[in-house]
Amino acid sequence: RITKAEDDPHADGKAELKTWGDKAMNAYQILRARMTPRKAWPATVTDFATQWEDWKSSCGYLDFTDMIELALEHCDDPPGDAFVGFFDEVQDCSALELALIRKWAQKMDYVILCGDDDQCLYSWRGSTAEAFLDPPADAQHKHILAQSYRVPRSVWELSQRWIKKLSRREDKDYKPRDF
Repeated sequence: RITKAEDDPHADGKAELKTWGDKAMNAYQILRARMTPRKAWPATVTDFATQWEDWKSSCGYLDFTDMIELALEHCDDPPGDAFVGFFDEVQDCSALELALIRKWAQKMDYVILCGDDDQCLYSWRGSTAEAFLDPPADAQHKHILAQSYRVPRSVWELSQRWIKKLSRREDKDYKPRDF
């Protein structure tokens, strides 16, 4: 089931999903990004997907998600045979993108994933805190920044009241600046 997120860019009404096709395309892209098995998709999305994929195929087109899916399926080695991977803002990656990163990471000597599950901003395109947190990192490989030098106390206090409402998150001891 696809629901509107608080941070959905369509929520302001300016780019509202008006048509059946808009809604189906949005759901289709999110389901693919989250790697939801096709048999679990609603029939309306499956019907749309069939037509969309037939059109892309007949024109020789790929969409962004196709490129990630193809890389996951066919590209065993990281680009340029990289042996170090540094991935930032990983909380905004979809499960599909993280699957590709993790596949390539198996061929690398050193890999660093940076992110904050409290700052997942792209749920409207399929990212979730769960995709970032699962599988969990071993404690010895996890480093949490405990002090902010940018966030003032008043903003921090408001954010802490709001962030506690999230159902899936890791608690962190994070201090604001004093001024």
